Amino acid sequence: MFAQKSWSLKDCLIHAAEHNLTIKQAYLNTTLSKNALIQSKLEVLPSLNTNISNSFNFGRNIDPYTNSFTLDRVRNNNFGLSSSVTLFAGFQNINNIRKSNYDYLSSKYDAEKIANDISINVITAFLQLMYNKELVAVNNNKLALSKLQVNRIREMVSVGRLPKGDLLDTESQ
Repeated sequence: MFAQKSWSLKDCLIHAAEHNLTIKQAYLNTTLSKNALIQSKLEVLPSLNTNISNSFNFGRNIDPYTNSFTLDRVRNNNFGLSSSVTLFAGFQNINNIRKSNYDYLSSKYDAEKIANDISINVITAFLQLMYNKELVAVNNNKLALSKLQVNRIREMVSVGRLPKGDLLDTESQ
């Protein structure tokens, strides 16, 4: 077809690398593993939590300062700050970091292997296509040669040099 562009092997490999869903999924898994590694490293750091609350009470309430009933509004503000740090957890955090690092490396190498396997499949299919194209050309040459052979034998039969059986054998082939 004239409307289609001709694809080179390089074009095929680039297209497969950019559009293959298996490769994209493998690289997304690698990104997830990298994020898990970062999260496991951040779990070693101390945590800091703050909270703020504000409340209004209207009507009959107990005044928290005098502990007497009041019919006025009472406003309460609460502020809080807390922090925690793990001093020792039996090397659990360090082992989690190591495990996450190995998981990340594993998913990275798996993604590279998948990309390489897809490239090998594309190269194999491309080479098979080129081989089949050459086979078509060879068979077309054989056909042209067979036609020439039939014409040559037909000429020889017409002058009486070969029997008609040779012509029929050649045409059947």
